[in-house]
Amino acid sequence: MMDKINPAKNLRKSYITALLVIFLVSLVSQGIIQITAAQNDDASRVINIAGRQRMLSQRIAKSALLLVDPSKQDKKEEILSKLKEDLKIWQESYISLLEGNRDLGLKGKNSPEVMKIYRDIQPHYVEMNSALEDLIQVVEGKKQTNPRVLKESILLHEAPFVEGMNAITFQYDWETQTRLILLRRLQIGLFLIMIIVLILVLLLIFRPYEKKLDNYFNELKKTMLLLEKQASFDEMTGVYNKQSGTQFLGREIERSLRSKAPVTLCFIDLDGLKKINDTYGHQEGDRMLKAFSNILKQNVRSSDVTFRYGGDEFVLILTGSEEQAARTVQRIENSVRTFNERRNKHWALSFSSGLASYRGEEGTSCEELLKLADERMYRNKMKKKENKNEN
Repeated sequence: MMDKINPAKNLRKSYITALLVIFLVSLVSQGIIQITAAQNDDASRVINIAGRQRMLSQRIAKSALLLVDPSKQDKKEEILSKLKEDLKIWQESYISLLEGNRDLGLKGKNSPEVMKIYRDIQPHYVEMNSALEDLIQVVEGKKQTNPRVLKESILLHEAPFVEGMNAITFQYDWETQTRLILLRRLQIGLFLIMIIVLILVLLLIFRPYEKKLDNYFNELKKTMLLLEKQASFDEMTGVYNKQSGTQFLGREIERSLRSKAPVTLCFIDLDGLKKINDTYGHQEGDRMLKAFSNILKQNVRSSDVTFRYGGDEFVLILTGSEEQAARTVQRIENSVRTFNERRNKHWALSFSSGLASYRGEEGTSCEELLKLADERMYRNKMKKKENKNEN
């Protein structure tokens, strides 16, 4: 009888039950977030490869035109080699998108809507692929067929194939966005359930422990904000991470394509980080990275985007022309110079940069713009080393 009316025992039972409910809701929420994040990573790879198929299709068709162009016969071997290389990637990517490829991180589990589009473009893929392989054999002298007929076949099927790949890419993207919307709704639902549980526990059981519950709720809120921040920002430097940065770049390219307003990419490599890590340890290298990222954040406009591309590499997405971007780089150089003069450190900040502008040209991708800026940065870095050696 005493056990039944013992308030302390009932409180302990209620306390354990409430904690179990809160723990299970948190565990389910985190599990859903992790699963959806993994699915979105898979979707990102699929969208990238599907988008690359469009670019490869256009490039392959262009190479086919050049092969039958009499004025380009002196470059026939070079064009043929590039065509073979692109065709192999094009074929492998097509099969991988359909059936999956572990090496590329593709599961091949497409929705019925995507598979319908694939069925629609399959005849165009088959005809285009066959014509391309025949054209290669004709150029190599292994087959006797009129190359102009093959060229016409390639051009005839290339446009509907590219249009179909566009539709597939948009469908992949739409499905990804739909999953995100469902995730947000589910998160809201789970969050509301957690709030209801907390309020009931607070009102019916834990009024004496109100302060402790408030502390728990605040910590939970901080955790959710931290998870959201970690999804977009680089933990070390506080700037956007590579995934978020490349998404920003894609949107800027689309905006520039519509408005024809230029957007300039600045690829930055922080000099000497490896030497600092090897000489003074990674903790000192981390200080160097943080100091440099702070300088970057202080010298870009609110409309610009800074993200960390790799270990010692940063990228600035600057709205405006290369001339305007060059002035931003000059401000960063001035701030770096001031930092080095004021800081009594056994290392000095230094960086190399390369600029590449996009002015709304059709067919330009994020990867191509990043590669161009990276190449220019590398050339500038080599010039700097040469000048240093000469001095």
